[in-house]
Amino acid sequence: MGICTEEKAMNAAKRKLREWYEEANEAKRQRTVKVIEAPEMTKQRPKKTHPILRERSRSRARGLAHIVVS
Repeated sequence: MGICTEEKAMNAAKRKLREWYEEANEAKRQRTVKVIEAPEMTKQRPKKTHPILRERSRSRARGLAHIVVS
């Protein structure tokens, strides 16, 4: 009779240990960060600026080039 109860207790302990490992692995999986690369089709191309706006930004940059911060 004693061997049977010890065997049941051992099986129950093994089952609980297995469940604990499964729960730990599941929690680890949920914490894992997954990096997903965007497909080439969905990546946005850099927008082309209007030639006038491009020239304005260049002239502003040249205008501030002579200012020296000390």
